[in-house]
Amino acid sequence: VLALGAKRYAFEIKYTAAPKLTRGFWIALDELDIEHAWVVAPIGASFPLGKKVDAVSPLQLGKIVAALQAPRAKA
Repeated sequence: VLALGAKRYAFEIKYTAAPKLTRGFWIALDELDIEHAWVVAPIGASFPLGKKVDAVSPLQLGKIVAALQAPRAKA
């Protein structure tokens, strides 16, 4: 879990190109009030796994974390 201000983001690492999420994963997202979650897996292209959950490759992980940590422009 990565906490940035009041928002929390989750990351789970899987060693399969067809990641499956457990009931406990979904419960944890709800109980921890996770804004968005990513499942890092050995895949070529990202794809959605559910509401607010995406599967991504390890190469995308750095970009995601950098984007989350980037200062937000004020409107």
